[in-house]
Amino acid sequence: MTFPRASGILLHQTSLPSPFGIGDPGDEAYAFADFLVAGKYLHTSGEDIHWDFVRAVFASMADTAIIPLQDLLGLGTEGRMNLPNSTEGNWSWRFAKEDLTDIHGERLRDLTETYGRTPKHEVGSIRLDQDKE
Repeated sequence: MTFPRASGILLHQTSLPSPFGIGDPGDEAYAFADFLVAGKYLHTSGEDIHWDFVRAVFASMADTAIIPLQDLLGLGTEGRMNLPNSTEGNWSWRFAKEDLTDIHGERLRDLTETYGRTPKHEVGSIRLDQDKE
């Protein structure tokens, strides 16, 4: 049985505001992640937890899945975009082209195909590769 995707957006937990500031989930969020791993909800050892959360987002019923690049790359606080209550150093994080590897592309393609997020239509006058017969 399949269900149509519903409207909504599922974001990684560190993308949401908290009492500790955006991108700083605090002890409660880490405890929840530990619960998910321990309870095998994510079917994971937790060794590659950022990819486990990426997979959970792709597997969700949300129509739109947004993965912050910092999460995709498995960055910690060094990938923060801003520091709440700070007027300096915000929005300065950048990634280098070499940060994204073929492995990232392969994993994203696999998740996209596995969870039915591959576009199956034409965009303007461009026919997408996966639609070719």
